[in-house]
Amino acid sequence: ELKTSEAVARNLKVYGGGSSVRSSSSAMKRGLASARSAAATATATASKPLGRFFAKKDRSAKPPLAAATESVVFDNIVEAETRVQKTFQEALADLAAYMSGPKSDTLLLLLATALVTPLCKSLGTSPILGFLAAGTILGPNALGWISGIHTTETLAELGIVFFLFEMGIELSFERLLSMKKDVFGLGLSQFLTTAVAVAAVGRVAFGLPANALVVLGGGLALSSSAFVLQLLKDKDQLATRFGRASFGVLLFQDLAVVPLLVVTPILAGG
Repeated sequence: ELKTSEAVARNLKVYGGGSSVRSSSSAMKRGLASARSAAATATATASKPLGRFFAKKDRSAKPPLAAATESVVFDNIVEAETRVQKTFQEALADLAAYMSGPKSDTLLLLLATALVTPLCKSLGTSPILGFLAAGTILGPNALGWISGIHTTETLAELGIVFFLFEMGIELSFERLLSMKKDVFGLGLSQFLTTAVAVAAVGRVAFGLPANALVVLGGGLALSSSAFVLQLLKDKDQLATRFGRASFGVLLFQDLAVVPLLVVTPILAGG
């Protein structure tokens, strides 16, 4: 419109228009400028509430993909929580059934071990004494909580086997050669001295026959390798001279068990 009014003003000027035409053209320009300014102001004023409305709506609304992802994650969390609760309840039920069943002796032994070991270490004593006391208290002669003696015997045999296996891993052939004096010298001397002394006491005090004296003397001359080695390990004396000598004696005793087991049925038959 402004361009059209300017073109009309130029034509009027060219064909002889005077000052009245120029003033009319200027008034027309000012009027059009005022109209355009008013229109722009009205448009801006009217668009502010709509802009605030759509901005607020965009902030509160979430994209479809984000809403779907949030829904899936929430469902997975709820499902995982339900599974954990169900698993925990099943575990408690299984534990209750285990405690009331025949296998509860094993669990009681494990619980006693978990309690006795730190207690004995805090008191500065060997856990072996604690294990003996716990077995006496929980056994059939006291509280009677552990009644399956065969189960405990099996566990004891497995424990001794694994313990001796651990000792064998730490033992080398060179160390055995260096301990031959302790094994065949000190060990043989200890076995024969103890067996003869026990046999003499049995002969003089009880008048036992010779075959019984051999079995009695040989049996009482032996020691528990697992018991002694555990004591030495608890006191950190396996690497000392005393510990090596004790280990040599125990090793000879373990070797002496084989001929003693062979001779015992023969002596019993005679």
